[in-house]
Amino acid sequence: MIRQIAPQFFTTEMAATLAYYKDKLGFNCVGTWEDPPVYAIVARDEHRIHFRLADPPKADRDKYADELLDAYPSERVEAPSSRRCRPVRRD
Repeated sequence: MIRQIAPQFFTTEMAATLAYYKDKLGFNCVGTWEDPPVYAIVARDEHRIHFRLADPPKADRDKYADELLDAYPSERVEAPSSRRCRPVRRD
């Protein structure tokens, strides 16, 4: 039986994340590593959450282009181009 887990979440702003978990959610900071922190653990009610500092994600418009082609192996399908996509207008 699982009684406890300790998930690790990635964050791009460690100070803001720790402040939110402390001030809004009532967690206590158990420890941080390095200065400024690149890793931290918060705890509340016998549960812990680990945070790791990460670089902001980079946009990759072609990330799934090959998967689209794999979905239709018997047909000749062209991967979508961001130049052909138009934003949806919501009036």
